[in-house]
Amino acid sequence: MKIAAVIYKFFPYGGIQLDMLRIIEECNKRGHEVAVFTHKWEGECPGYVKLHLIPLSAAGNHSRMAEFDRKVNALLPEENADAVFGVNRISGLDAYFAGDTCYTAKAFATRSWLYRLMPRYRTYHRLEKAVFAPEANCKIMLLVPGQEAEFKQYFNTPDDRFMLLPPGIPADRCRTDNAGEIRKRKRMEFNLAKDDVMLLQIGSGFITKGVERSIRALAELPSAWRSKTRFFVVGADNPAKFIKLAEKLNVADKVEFLGGRNDVPQLLMAADLMLHPAINDATATVLAEAIVAGLPVICTKVCGFSTLIKQANSGIVLPEPFCQAELNRNLEKVLEAPGMLQAYQDNAIMYADKADFFRRQQVAADALEEIAKRKQK
Repeated sequence: MKIAAVIYKFFPYGGIQLDMLRIIEECNKRGHEVAVFTHKWEGECPGYVKLHLIPLSAAGNHSRMAEFDRKVNALLPEENADAVFGVNRISGLDAYFAGDTCYTAKAFATRSWLYRLMPRYRTYHRLEKAVFAPEANCKIMLLVPGQEAEFKQYFNTPDDRFMLLPPGIPADRCRTDNAGEIRKRKRMEFNLAKDDVMLLQIGSGFITKGVERSIRALAELPSAWRSKTRFFVVGADNPAKFIKLAEKLNVADKVEFLGGRNDVPQLLMAADLMLHPAINDATATVLAEAIVAGLPVICTKVCGFSTLIKQANSGIVLPEPFCQAELNRNLEKVLEAPGMLQAYQDNAIMYADKADFFRRQQVAADALEEIAKRKQK
């Protein structure tokens, strides 16, 4: 079969980007041809991919997305794909990988009626409607339970259009038998003493992932804890704004931005606690990665996989609306309370042993094959 994937921009360390890559890798393993339509591909492109780079000339993000939609749909017939799936909302998809929250719901909840008259809203709402409207013929691959509620509320999407994918965690994220040895070696690399606290945050898009909130919480730790705590941020984004904040709060020597990394599994085992106080994160797959690595977490309720943290009892989920003081208090509490971090780690390991964390790409590929078979009838 021919499978086409649509993504506005690919870069090597984005969560949704890696999910797409794993799905097309699975399709390739099954013998299917794969074509990718994108405006920009950063990093090495797999040799099995037929890459279509879409030039854009429009000004403004919404205008460029509208142009991307038009040009992709003009080129798709040339591939004659049996199934087309996208990780961005455009028209013409057979399946949509739902890595974002409902744009229309957010516009109604946080913006005035005037905003909904503007071209930006009309463009993004139209593209969202092309995926979720009752008349659309698009299977929606949900990443977290309950994700469909807002889409059904605003678009009346039929229930049978939704399917829930399992978490797609790479097997190399699992805690290994020599985790203690890996922890010791990786911490030595960063000059961390045995009793130092290693805080870790992973994710591209530092604003939406709540890096500012994490830095502020670090700065509010009692001096005894702050003096032996280091905060490491992994992800592809510009850290300049956050470095200035750390300098302003006198914790610049405690904060290090590592960029995109290939040693995430080792970092997960080296760290003492993951911070993920995101402003908006529809899935936050990194929380599931933390569980299988045995790493305790403090996150916000807006994170899709915060439900897994609660189920596993492997950390603290902060309620909404977000309160900085509450994050500060909870960070201090988990560091000071004897045995709390160890208990969260034990709970994570036990939960990971019995849960299905690894078959997202296989289930997604199954769905694409089923879609292709139906279209061929």
